[in-house]
Amino acid sequence: MVNIFDFADGEPSVVYLETDTTIQEVSNAEEVQTYVEGFGRVRDGALEPGNTTTYLRHLAEQLE
Repeated sequence: MVNIFDFADGEPSVVYLETDTTIQEVSNAEEVQTYVEGFGRVRDGALEPGNTTTYLRHLAEQLE
């Protein structure tokens, strides 16, 4: 899981990476920006909720 925290008071953003065994804090501004940009690309490429349901239903039918 990736959590990106932005703060209203001007504090720098922080990224927390969570796996089954570790939690890592990323506070280096360049690394944080890499995560922010990557998350933005994923968000921009995501389907709308209704379209996601339709797509997943189609995939499930293909597996039957």
